[in-house]
Amino acid sequence: MIFLKSYSRLFLGIQHLFIILLLMAFCNTHGKGTSGVVKDAITDNQNNRLPGVTVNIKGESKTVVTNNNGMFEINVVKNDALVVSFVDCETQTVAIKERTVINMTMSELSAKGLNEVLAK
Repeated sequence: MIFLKSYSRLFLGIQHLFIILLLMAFCNTHGKGTSGVVKDAITDNQNNRLPGVTVNIKGESKTVVTNNNGMFEINVVKNDALVVSFVDCETQTVAIKERTVINMTMSELSAKGLNEVLAK
């Protein structure tokens, strides 16, 4: 009889643990907002597509690079912001909100920023 009581307590404890784990998993995947995919091309000031542009989610390690056609695709949630960077261009941060296309044009660094580099 004592064995049955301890077994039923153990079973109830496992059920509670399972419910807690399910709730934690649900909150983790749905806590930030609705997920989606952002797909777009990144261009320069002359409307040329730029291959090799780095696109990452701000504050996270998720990073993609534009392909040979300047296109990228990244999974995001609506509260995310994308940080877009490229050699000799100003780094830009774009809030996603509800968008699936960001229409990003990279701007060249100003001459002022280039004059601050010293070579020895």
